[in-house]
Amino acid sequence: MRINETYQRSVRIEGAPDDLNGYKMTIKDLESGEEIENITDCTITLTPRRLNAAYLTYDDQGKVVADEYKEPMQNRVRVDNPEVAITALEEVTDAYKNHN
Repeated sequence: MRINETYQRSVRIEGAPDDLNGYKMTIKDLESGEEIENITDCTITLTPRRLNAAYLTYDDQGKVVADEYKEPMQNRVRVDNPEVAITALEEVTDAYKNHN
């Protein structure tokens, strides 16, 4: 599935539980469950007691077009109230270990 400037449905943003780097992250249309293939960047804004949003940067031409003097041609759409599957792992640093 590909999105364009008229996309307004919710998305599900998730990563693989066993591997939390961006290579395993997927963004799917919440209604259909299809992965959205043309997203090049996703910025998530989570604010308590306010509207949450995902800002999706996408390439609507099938590939990022750039010439020598210009930035890649990309567009951005805001999707309100995304469903986000977040896993946060505790990272214990040497400084923390030595402090205790």
